[in-house]
Amino acid sequence: MIERKQILFYRTLMIQSLFLFAVFIPFEAEAFSGRCYTAELDSFRAVWNEYNKEGRYTDLVDDTREYFHASLDNKDTTAFLYSGITMSMAFLSLEEPDSVSKYMDAVSPFISVNTDPRMLLTYNFVRGTYSLKRDYNYPLALDYYQKCHDIAKKSGDVDNSIAALLNIVHIYYVRSDKRGLGYAVDAFNLSHSPGTDSLAVCMANIAMGEMLFLSDSLDSALAYSEEALRLAWESGYESVYSDLHLLLADIYAGMDSSSVGGAAADKARKHYDEAIAYSANAEAGTLTMLYLHYGRFAERKGMMDKAISLYHKGLEISLESGNMEFRRELYRRVADLSYSEGRMKEALDFYKSYAFLIDSVASQSMEFRFDSLLLANQNMAHREDMNLKEIELLKANRNNLMIASIMVLAVFTAFFIWVMYRRQKNMYKVLFDRYRNYAARFNAGSSAQYDSGQVVKSLFSRLEDKMNEEKLYRRKDISVEKVSEILGTNRTYLSKAVNKCAGISFPAYVNSYRIKEAADIISQHGDQVQLKVLAEELGFNSVSVFIKVFQKETGLTPARYKKEMNSSKMGGEDL
Repeated sequence: MIERKQILFYRTLMIQSLFLFAVFIPFEAEAFSGRCYTAELDSFRAVWNEYNKEGRYTDLVDDTREYFHASLDNKDTTAFLYSGITMSMAFLSLEEPDSVSKYMDAVSPFISVNTDPRMLLTYNFVRGTYSLKRDYNYPLALDYYQKCHDIAKKSGDVDNSIAALLNIVHIYYVRSDKRGLGYAVDAFNLSHSPGTDSLAVCMANIAMGEMLFLSDSLDSALAYSEEALRLAWESGYESVYSDLHLLLADIYAGMDSSSVGGAAADKARKHYDEAIAYSANAEAGTLTMLYLHYGRFAERKGMMDKAISLYHKGLEISLESGNMEFRRELYRRVADLSYSEGRMKEALDFYKSYAFLIDSVASQSMEFRFDSLLLANQNMAHREDMNLKEIELLKANRNNLMIASIMVLAVFTAFFIWVMYRRQKNMYKVLFDRYRNYAARFNAGSSAQYDSGQVVKSLFSRLEDKMNEEKLYRRKDISVEKVSEILGTNRTYLSKAVNKCAGISFPAYVNSYRIKEAADIISQHGDQVQLKVLAEELGFNSVSVFIKVFQKETGLTPARYKKEMNSSKMGGEDL
């Protein structure tokens, strides 16, 4: 089955279409005050909805920005709010969180209790989606989406009630939690209310497909997803095509792994290709997920070259867009494939990138795990608060419930912290083993595999002799100029020899020797070694530089490396 933990399906492209359609269109001229040119605003609303429906978010921003500034100059508060929130929603789809924040901060001072409820609803939607995309803050996003649902339900706004429910479903989907099925069913039932927009019906079917997919009800998931695709085609909702084909591909891939039928694999491949074909309007998060899922499918089918090509494409998009959602998993996949095919240096480079990302998000990931535990409690508390306003007699029960919730939360928090600790420990062990394997090959003369000219090989061989016999790398003043003088050549030839034969720059080559010796010393005399002394002996100018280079080379800090070495000597992992 597809790995559910990796599924992040940000629904901004679809949800905001519904919000724009349902929120902006119903306003009448009487809703505006001040110096608002109603005819002009109506015209802009029509353009906004058409752009959004077609996924033309850059055009939407370009055509709205001037109107936004004009409404500010005219002190037209309502038009200012409309255009500002509209551009914020477009920037969500364009993966430009700084711009989202800029425009939301601009309109926030004008939001008050007297603001039209439907505009408040849209404002809360943008805030909630921003919390997900920028901060991965599930509880805060859930709070904003529940506010949306409360506002819509109170005003009898069916379309926006559906949209709010679908956003709540999305949070469960992000967390691979099939318990969101109830919200999906509520949204689906509401979508059959008289006069409901076809986009709401389409998206309600998508939500059902997602939740049933998580529930392993693949046939039912397929039926809802195909109905959603039919509605999208009929109505021309181009912004959802890529997402829908990806969902269908994942469903067929799940059927294929469950051995339901041989044709499932071909259909999965077809829909993955269709998702790529319609990816022009897809978000970076959707695209990286697409290439990750397609790569895993190709890998499972034994198409390793295609898999690694897809992973590289996903990484390229992730790095270009700054989107972090799947970068860690993509690094790990490329590293594992490179290692299995014997490309040790490439594998080590990607493992190190993976390790850096783990270190940078480790504490953050812990918070995300903790946040996910809060979801159930926060949702329960929200519903509880609504009931308490009507029935004061439940106060005593609420106190008992809160105590029980805190106790349960504490137990689950401790459990997930332990799980995260174990996972990170396992990652450290993998990196330690990979580096030792690479170092062993380095000692055996793996650099001989590089196909270079005889002159270059000869120069590099003499450099290796000097490094091993005279340990030139220990010198603090070592440079390509000084070493070229020692070898009786010039810096250009020496740099070329290192690049050709070692595949790295001269500084990286020197550091590889330094860190290899450091790793050997730590392995043999770990408890007796002072990092300051070791750094000094190996030619580093400071301990901090040594630690940074050591971690870059091995993927582990010296202290972590020492712990893994001790664990390896004892034949197991310490708890």
